[in-house]
Amino acid sequence: ITTVGAALDEMNETFAFNLSGASNAAIADNEAIVTITDDDPTPGLSIGDATVTEGGNATLTVTLSAASGLPVTVSFATANGTAVQPGDYTAAAGLLTFAPGTTTQTVTVPTVDDALDELDETLSVTLSAPTNATLSDAVGQLTITDNDAEPALSIANATVAEGAVA
Repeated sequence: ITTVGAALDEMNETFAFNLSGASNAAIADNEAIVTITDDDPTPGLSIGDATVTEGGNATLTVTLSAASGLPVTVSFATANGTAVQPGDYTAAAGLLTFAPGTTTQTVTVPTVDDALDELDETLSVTLSAPTNATLSDAVGQLTITDNDAEPALSIANATVAEGAVA
């Protein structure tokens, strides 16, 4: 019996092989169960980085290194960096599910449009607790770019009498 190799990580598979119609012999055990052991590597999960202007929704892409024949799940959660929630972004956490054959999913993080002129800020999105996959790159960095104008400084003209303090 020749089996066909699949390029998908999948469960071990079984089938029955039966004997029948023997002549000049009795069949003592007419069925054998054959197990095909999967030899494909477990795919890896990685999350990319993203940049968004404050007030926008950031999208980070989570990628499976190869399609799987099994459902894949992974948890995700945001964590403060120089960007702090709730002032700079809305915390996000959840579970991503990859149906068999699916290789990408996305995580969306809403950001807050404030009126402060500030430096660009960052936060992280971390993957954890995968099933039917391993973690290749578990931390994505989100950069929030500031969209506020720099404050303007000005000075007014003055007229001062000679010898007076201005």
